[in-house]
Amino acid sequence: MLFAFEFFLLAAALLFALAGSFWLALVAYFGIRTARGIAGPLFDAWLNQSIEDSSVRATVLSITSQSDAIGQVAGGPALGGIGTVFSIRAALAAGAAALGPSLWLYGRALRRGRPVDDLEAGAATM
Repeated sequence: MLFAFEFFLLAAALLFALAGSFWLALVAYFGIRTARGIAGPLFDAWLNQSIEDSSVRATVLSITSQSDAIGQVAGGPALGGIGTVFSIRAALAAGAAALGPSLWLYGRALRRGRPVDDLEAGAATM
């Protein structure tokens, strides 16, 4: 689900950047808000479910928040520079493209996960 919402977020952000009309930009804006609003709690639940040790969980949640803040501090001026030198559309498109690595990471997590059949077989033997 996180992969799907992140893909939708990237597509909506790119649509917002390239929208030629107000109404298309408005639809993209609400798509972005919806994707972020749903993906945030899903991400938190995924982390909480994946990490059993509470002391490790607290550290991972803290590092996640700090990484987000560092990305905003580092990426904001860089995207502002792109907007100043090229255009606002270019900066918005670059911001959408910056979401690309998260799709790779979610895809990697999906490939590393156990298939549902293995989970069901494990539960049946317990």
